This record gives sequence, C-alpha cells and structure tokens, in this order.
Amino acid sequence: MIVRTHSDFAAFAAVHAPDVRRVAALSSLATVFQTWEWCAAWWRHRGGRGRRFLALEFQENGFAVGFALLFRDPLTTNLRPIGDGDADYADILAHPDHEEAVVRALLEWLCADGKRFRLEMKQTPPDSVLRTHLGAAQAAVSGVQVAQIGGEVCPVAALPPTWEAYKSQFGKKRRAHFGYYERNLSKHFSDVSFAVADAQTLAEDTEAFFALHQRRWNARFLPGAFADTSNRRFHFDMAQSLLSGGFLRLHTLSLNGRVEAALYCFHKGATTYYYLGGFEPEFARFSVGSVLTARAIRYAIETDHATRFDFLRGNESYKYAWGAADVPNAFVVAGRRGAGVIIATIGARATLAAELRLKNVMHGAFGGAGALVKNAKKETKHG
Repeated sequence: MIVRTHSDFAAFAAVHAPDVRRVAALSSLATVFQTWEWCAAWWRHRGGRGRRFLALEFQENGFAVGFALLFRDPLTTNLRPIGDGDADYADILAHPDHEEAVVRALLEWLCADGKRFRLEMKQTPPDSVLRTHLGAAQAAVSGVQVAQIGGEVCPVAALPPTWEAYKSQFGKKRRAHFGYYERNLSKHFSDVSFAVADAQTLAEDTEAFFALHQRRWNARFLPGAFADTSNRRFHFDMAQSLLSGGFLRLHTLSLNGRVEAALYCFHKGATTYYYLGGFEPEFARFSVGSVLTARAIRYAIETDHATRFDFLRGNESYKYAWGAADVPNAFVVAGRRGAGVIIATIGARATLAAELRLKNVMHGAFGGAGALVKNAKKETKHG
C-alpha cells in the first residue's frame, strides 16, 4: 500500500474532498466526526494558530482507500486528528475492504517516513477502525510502539425498531412520563410545535439554540459554550456544512411561536449523536428538555431508522434515564519505539486525568459531567 502525504489543505480539498466523502459514506465505522463536512468546517475555524495540516492518503492500486486527516501540534512533533478538542470521536478513515491494511500502513509510516512524529488520538471508540485492527497491525509492524489509555465514556442507548418497543423497556411510571409531559404542555400553551431545522430555518434555529444554551449556563454563573463570537461562527458554519451533507439534526420545540428548547444532534449511518442542548430555564417545570429529547429519540427510530442514540462524552446522570450504557473511549499514542512514545504517553495520562478531575468538580457543583450514576434513574430537567 502506498502512503501519500498532503500538507496544503486547500490543494488537498480541491482534489480529495470527494474521495474522503466516498470512503466515509462506505465505512460503517466512521462517525460523523470523520466526515469531510465536519473536518473541513473544523479546519476553516480551528486551523492555523501554528497548527500544520497533514493528511495521509492510503492508496491501493492507484485508488484511495483510506485517509488520516491530521495536524501537527505547534509545540511538539505530535500529530493529532482534525477536530481534536471538539470532536467526541477520533479515528482514521478506511474502506471496509482495506481497514487492517490501512492501519498497518499507518504504523509502518510512523516507523519510516513519519518517524519524527507521534500519533495522539484522544477520543478513540472501541469500534473505531484504529482500535479494531490495532492489535493485528501492531503485531505485523516491527519497531512500532503503541499505548492505549482508558479515556472518557460515551453513554449510548440501543434503539429497537419501534418507538413502542423502546418505551417498553422502562417501568410503568417512566413510560407514563413520555406522554404526560407533552400533554401538559398542550394544556398550558395554545401552540406546541416540533421541528427539525432545514435550509430555510437554519439561521433562525441556530441563533435560538445559542441563546437558549447561554441562558441556561449563565443562570449558573458560567460562560457557556457560545459566549465567544468566534465559537458561534464556528458552530453555525459547522451546522451549515453538516446540513449540506445530510448529517444535521437540529431539533426545536416551540411554545406559542417561540423556540424554548433545542437539541443540536447529528446523524450518520445507524447512529444519532446528541452533541449539545439548550433549554429555557423559565420553563424547567415543564420538562421541555425531556419532551424534546423523547421527540429526538423517536425521530431517530422512526425517520432515520437509527439503532443507537449516542449521548457522547460525559457520564451526566440524565443520559442513563434514557437507557444508555457506557462505551469507553481510549487515548491512543503510537510511534517508532523509543523514549518519545513513553514521554507522550505520560503526558497523555496527565492531560486526561486533569480534564476528568475538572469535569468531576463541575459536575459536583453544577450538575455537569461526572454526576453520580446512582441518580441516573431520576427524572431530570437537563441540557
């Protein structure tokens, strides 16, 4: 297998964007965070700042069968995946018929032409291309060193074929809540409507989502994810890009003509991903978050025929109330055998530990990531 490197993003995009889209569409292991729509939007806003683009193209018989979309960390010789810090899953892309060969070629490149680099993939799921074939590929490549460090969990709910079957897994009281909260809204508001953003409503819906998310977090004396104008621009561009590729699911709940709850979700293959939510704190007593989450799950089952509803990183208690179970990510470090990988692994452990400690503190104080799972079955108002 031939490995070609590309360091100019614009030139790479002009030629290979269709190839990346093709491989991502064929791969059942690729998440929405490996799509061209996500990666290109991320680089447009997060690229630069000393980060140097580097794409590895894996060719078999002159045909592109895989890609590793990476950047070089400005302070080290470490390579990280496009999306690092914002993406909940990291991986490489590979055609289903060439997955193990692509992983092996990646490790061989790290021991040869890329020997001055180390690969760091922070959020790698167990069913990723990389982790699925890492053991066999590592055994076939001499001189490579690989470390896997336990990372954050992503609670995922398995979805049956029908909404009724999904509800049946819960107790009687929980099942009753599904209908009660929505009926209660109809008693207090003359117009209750649900929608999924399209090209005509996207600008208005994203602005409403940003505002709702900010109001909820500002009420806790926290800045929120969209306090910074550049972050709002980033996510609006991301939403546009994902919508153009058919991956965006921005759900809204409007009461008397005004959006009061929004879920920023994505969908690819058999999985719907819940990325962020925003809810009007004033209407917490109506459980608008629970109502809209139920609608999003139902949409995933009935419209997208999803088999998984992925709540992504963080063990917030409300996720388990929807039947989710933990799926652990891993921090993968790989490179030519030597002190460099050992040092990078030590740094990775320290970084991950610090991030998890911060999330646990936030959860204890504000109900954010790290909540005690013993409260998981309680009905919550969340976002």
